[in-house]
Amino acid sequence: VQNLGGFMFMLAMAELALFAVSGPVNAGYMWSIPPELRPLACALVTITIHICGDVPSPPLAGWFTDYLQKNMDYTEADAWRFCMTVRHPAILEAHLVTGVSTMVTLGQPSHHLASFSGVAGSALLWGSAMFMARTERDY
Repeated sequence: VQNLGGFMFMLAMAELALFAVSGPVNAGYMWSIPPELRPLACALVTITIHICGDVPSPPLAGWFTDYLQKNMDYTEADAWRFCMTVRHPAILEAHLVTGVSTMVTLGQPSHHLASFSGVAGSALLWGSAMFMARTERDY
């Protein structure tokens, strides 16, 4: 890395964007169900997030980088950079869908700011990922 300060700043912005989005998501599903079902909803959302994201993500990323190295003649570092760059549009799409669904579910103008923060966080995350994915020859 040629610009450690820039990398650390963008890494901090990416982490902030990832965690800033979780508040509106939690508020959206909590407001959309009856109070007596909210503890169950919290548990189901957490389990779903882990089953759909944390469990398959590392093996799929590893398989994809191995494929790039063996079949496309990528170096290990370039394969990981490409894998991370390709995966970030999925995060952006997820945040956009979350923002739209929050607006539709709530249907109240006072809550649109929560949806906007999800979209803004996605844009910040995307920009951070593009900065971090640059190779040394780009500098």
